[in-house]
Amino acid sequence: MMYYVCRCQILHHFLCLMWLFLRADPKSYPLPVELQERIYRYLPLRDLISLSAIPNLKDDMEKHLEARILRLLVSFRLKGKDTLDMMRSTGTVVSGSAALEIVSPGSCEPRDLNLYCPAGSAQGAIRMILGLDGFVESPYPLKTLLAERTPFSRFEVNNGIKRLYRFVHLPSSKVVTLAESISTSSVAPVLFFHSTLLMNYVSGSGVVSFYPELTYDNLGLLNYSQHFDELHKPGVLDRWEHVGMDICHDCRDWHQDHPSLSPSARRGMCQWAYRQTNDEWTDRMDFRTGQRKRLGPILAWRLGHVYKGRKDVMYHKTSVHLVHEEWFKLCLYKTAVEWVRYYAPIDSATGEIDSANWKRSFPQ
Repeated sequence: MMYYVCRCQILHHFLCLMWLFLRADPKSYPLPVELQERIYRYLPLRDLISLSAIPNLKDDMEKHLEARILRLLVSFRLKGKDTLDMMRSTGTVVSGSAALEIVSPGSCEPRDLNLYCPAGSAQGAIRMILGLDGFVESPYPLKTLLAERTPFSRFEVNNGIKRLYRFVHLPSSKVVTLAESISTSSVAPVLFFHSTLLMNYVSGSGVVSFYPELTYDNLGLLNYSQHFDELHKPGVLDRWEHVGMDICHDCRDWHQDHPSLSPSARRGMCQWAYRQTNDEWTDRMDFRTGQRKRLGPILAWRLGHVYKGRKDVMYHKTSVHLVHEEWFKLCLYKTAVEWVRYYAPIDSATGEIDSANWKRSFPQ
């Protein structure tokens, strides 16, 4: 399988170079539009970004990226343009395997469509989805829970999820899941996913990949948790390994230098590294002109990982919080501790939290 994936990558880059060669010669006839589009569909986000730097290809690349996203939305029986407009106005994003397929075509076949919206913005997405023919909400009983948020404005309360909504398109059985973030940032839950392979998102105006160097090479870092099996469905990592992905459980298998130990270490490839949602190790490309809508506050995060010393072992859980500058501003106007309300699905027969439903907050 890995051999097949590598051959596909070589073919993709060859096609990209061929296209650049043909367009670079003004005497050459342009390729037929149909063939151009076929070539574009193979290209990962990195190559679209590179091609968009060529003035006479910029518009083509932006139109193609938007068309790629519209096809995805329509495949889940949503209205493409209306959905993008809703996403742009509410700050909702698409993530999970669907976003991975946008960033790296051919990497997977999305089973469900996972939407993530900021706290308090769910109704805009709900109205749009239920306004479409064939969609119904698949409700389940909920239990209201409260959790204290730490003074450092961390978002690990319930892994960034306030509430889940599940919608089914009855004629096709397609499933759309909406997860409301506990933060005004819709991206907070994405940073708790099980591996960096899925830490990508599509907004109403662009596409972002937080670990592009790894993702383009079908590599991912595990987002370690001591309670991993409680958060994710059994065999969730096996699915990705079966399609040729390699998920590294400990980045020390790749390198010994970490950002906290060496200034030359590559933060975009390390579990120990503190990252920010606007940092230089992120790939991003807009397909809609105009000012980019900010998806809530800038967040900082570090992946969960294991530190093995000479005499002891330390387990570091995933850390997600506001960047330091915004945290200090927040402390000037708010008390240091606040309570966060979230809603967990429960089993109607036992009254206990239904872990199977709760795991839907994480893409599989």
